[in-house]
Amino acid sequence: MVDLRETWNLIRSKPCLPPTGISRCHLAPWIMWEVWTARNKLMFSNLILKTEDSLSRAIMMAREWQDGQVTTEKTKRMSRPHPQATFQTTLKTDAAWNATSRRAGMGWTLTQNDETASFAAIENNVSSPLLAEGLALREALLKICNRGIVSLSIQSDSKTLINRSPAPELYGVVADILCISAAFESVSFRWIPREENTNADLLAKQVLSVNEAFMAST
Repeated sequence: MVDLRETWNLIRSKPCLPPTGISRCHLAPWIMWEVWTARNKLMFSNLILKTEDSLSRAIMMAREWQDGQVTTEKTKRMSRPHPQATFQTTLKTDAAWNATSRRAGMGWTLTQNDETASFAAIENNVSSPLLAEGLALREALLKICNRGIVSLSIQSDSKTLINRSPAPELYGVVADILCISAAFESVSFRWIPREENTNADLLAKQVLSVNEAFMAST
């Protein structure tokens, strides 16, 4: 005989591993809801839902609920007056992606007090250009989070990334970006047109081109 209460508590205690991006709520209730929904559609509409589709919907609903719980708190924190927070530090990121090699070049610039530093990195096994954009921003944040920066303006020409779209491939990366960005007292996410992001774009394309040439010669 199954003890439902004990089993439920056991399920709720299981952590959600990446790349789901579920870190502040439980995934189990949403999976059970999708199981119930799939059961009803089978019983009343003779429609069989794929397991992976149900799981994807459960993850998406859990993410939406999780993000909804922190929206008010984050809005209040972001809207508090900061007399000295003038966003003197600006981070611009971009990525270049090769569909054949599945490599991504990542470039970013950091501007502080009218001085700009440039950085670039390469990432392998990247499945899409959108994921490359997310990885570029995450990598940039990881590199600068210990620099004592208080206020940061994050800028990218990817609207999907800046709007933190619920695209499944971005769940884990966006969760990491939000977690890292919490280290700053003030942070903003802003979309900029491509022509205002030419330096980061050039860095990403250059590092990818050099890496591709190097790999081809070995």
